[in-house]
Amino acid sequence: MKIIKPEDFPVEFTEKNIEILAKMLMAIPPIQKWKEISDLINNSERNIIRAKVKEIKDNEELIRWNSLTLEEQEDEKRKLEESNNDTTSFRGNIFEQERHSIDIENERKKNNS
Repeated sequence: MKIIKPEDFPVEFTEKNIEILAKMLMAIPPIQKWKEISDLINNSERNIIRAKVKEIKDNEELIRWNSLTLEEQEDEKRKLEESNNDTTSFRGNIFEQERHSIDIENERKKNNS
């Protein structure tokens, strides 16, 4: 993977450089040089890079989706719909979950009195 070094800054924000920076950010874990570069750029430049990351991920997902058979696509749609309709799994704020647990406990206490 090609990288841009912090000592190369400032660099021109060309499409090529933005893509290199986006891929540096997307690495797991992010490349250490990216962390140093992040301190050198402003918020609008970071937003440009984040938008490129989203674009790259969206393209990768589209390629993956198009590689699936119709049956696999339907299966994925069904699983996603089931997941979205699943009311037994919690997908919210941890404090919201805690409040919900407290409400349930208070309701039990009230019913037992």
